[in-house]
Amino acid sequence: CISWLKLFVVPKTCEMAVQRLGSGSEPVLPGQETNLLGSELTCPETSQSGRPSAGLLGASFHKGFGSVVWHGSSSVLHASTVVVAPLVGGRVSVAVVTSLDTQDVDPLPNMWGCRHVGLYVSYLCVGLIYGCAQAIVYPVVVILNNRENNYQQAVMSGFTLFWSFKIVFGFLSDTFPIFGLRRKPYLLLGWSLAIASSLVLAILGETSGTKEVCQAANHTFEKCDSADASQSRFEVEALPLNSLVGLMILNNFGYVMADVAMDSMAIEFAQREPVNVRGTVQGMCYTSRALGFVIAYGITGFGLNGPLYGGSFSAELSLSQYLWILVFVQAIGMPWWICLHEDKVDPSKVVGGVSQSLSKGWELMKNTTFSKMMLFNVFMNASQQVTVNARTSVLNTWVNMTPLVYSLDQLVQQVLMMVTLFLATKYFKNLNWRGLLIAGTGFYVSIMFLFWLVVFDIVRNPWIVIFIDADQTFAQNIGYLVVMWACAEMAPEGIEGTTLALATTISNAGQSLGSYIIIFFNSQFALTRADIASDSSYTRDQYMYNSLAVMGVQCLYILFIVWIPSEKVSAKERFALKRQSVPLAVVCLCCVASAFLWGSGTTIGALLCPCSSILGGSGCGADGCSSQ
Repeated sequence: CISWLKLFVVPKTCEMAVQRLGSGSEPVLPGQETNLLGSELTCPETSQSGRPSAGLLGASFHKGFGSVVWHGSSSVLHASTVVVAPLVGGRVSVAVVTSLDTQDVDPLPNMWGCRHVGLYVSYLCVGLIYGCAQAIVYPVVVILNNRENNYQQAVMSGFTLFWSFKIVFGFLSDTFPIFGLRRKPYLLLGWSLAIASSLVLAILGETSGTKEVCQAANHTFEKCDSADASQSRFEVEALPLNSLVGLMILNNFGYVMADVAMDSMAIEFAQREPVNVRGTVQGMCYTSRALGFVIAYGITGFGLNGPLYGGSFSAELSLSQYLWILVFVQAIGMPWWICLHEDKVDPSKVVGGVSQSLSKGWELMKNTTFSKMMLFNVFMNASQQVTVNARTSVLNTWVNMTPLVYSLDQLVQQVLMMVTLFLATKYFKNLNWRGLLIAGTGFYVSIMFLFWLVVFDIVRNPWIVIFIDADQTFAQNIGYLVVMWACAEMAPEGIEGTTLALATTISNAGQSLGSYIIIFFNSQFALTRADIASDSSYTRDQYMYNSLAVMGVQCLYILFIVWIPSEKVSAKERFALKRQSVPLAVVCLCCVASAFLWGSGTTIGALLCPCSSILGGSGCGADGCSSQ
């Protein structure tokens, strides 16, 4: 119990001085690492008698995580942080780390000026295209094409496929400057590719011709029958679903490249912020992205709320019109990105090229503070990724959500997320990070309990359901923000992009594992669209059991929460100890590799062969995948 209580204890603060025993000893200077066995530390605030108290390092002053940490200033230490830790053989060493407030760095520019606001505009556009891609799954895949739950999950995973490749883009922007710039060229290249793929998709939608589809009275689509007068007939674009998915995946490749470049630039700006407000730039970046999601769900909700998708408006945007809007919402940011200012890189940061970057990256991964944070990110994302896969089918069948109400449901969640990120940026960044993570998970679990009101037919009014429904992205975004704040404290100069990409790419290994857990649960519980349409007591119980299993998995990562620093100072100090572990680094590398192989393999497999029982389908017939 005492060990768990210590997880949330902030290291003690006091005025201090470090000196060696003996009159002829040299003082400890900032930046110096030395053996202090037999030395004394004075901390006046710890003495109840009013006299300075002293203790032998490594003995009576041993405190928390196997290290001794004091903050303060004196004539010897000059506002530095002292981190004392036992070394091999019982020796005690001290690493004196100069406070970031005293570093010689350029002041932070006006981030809302025309030369830097492009950073926030890029995150806004990422939210727009990311949100539009996710929002289109419900009306097009669920309603129009009537696909099963596992294929819906595969499409949503496919639209985020290249988030698993962030380490590649981060390494490129760190190691290979273009015309002396490390971030802006990759930003422009990425968004140009994203806009081009969206443009091709819009043109294909415009020129693919039309086909007739028929809608039954319950708003599901079925084979047209000329003798059935109850069917509603619509002319829609004949754009193949596979073409839509493929080009949206290519679009994801482009904007992920741009996003990684901006993540790297955001860390560089964060390191120039004063310590008491550090994290504000990163928080505003993700607040801007949340605003993009809000706009995206607004476009989808109002634009696709026509009779074709079971909506309440008299007409809706055609698919090609919607795709042209996607082109516009990305292209609108191009002037700001062209005006974005970036200083040319110091040649000393890229001397040595690939070998130096790889060496720095390996040293970073061997640091146990960083490697444990990476592994924690795997467990956290594996837990947070798991949801009840049948949720969207429930909203469609039991709640009868129109695209407008569904988008408003998502919009309410994104507004809540945007407000939370803003408050975190403004007020929460100096709170205990572990407490923030647990609070985010607790919020999602409580919402899952409330959703049982829908499951057991107590509340199914869609205008009420939007306030008792939420997905896992709330907790995920809180977790991502904490990891970003920690990376800003740990990122070595010259590999800022690689640092964040390593910490976040490995999260995709966890998300891929979580997605497979979703697929596994999908095969264990009777929650197909036909089961949900029956709305039997057995089906309701199956949903309850599935959600209980999800709640348990959502909380599992808390067992490893000791591996994430508790706040900014703790992250900096623990990283400065430079404890190393090659086995942990190897495990992290294996997890990063799995983010490439597992994530892309299961996603592509589920897209090409959704009937496979291994991938969550009901099983393929004698003709294999062609029998789906």
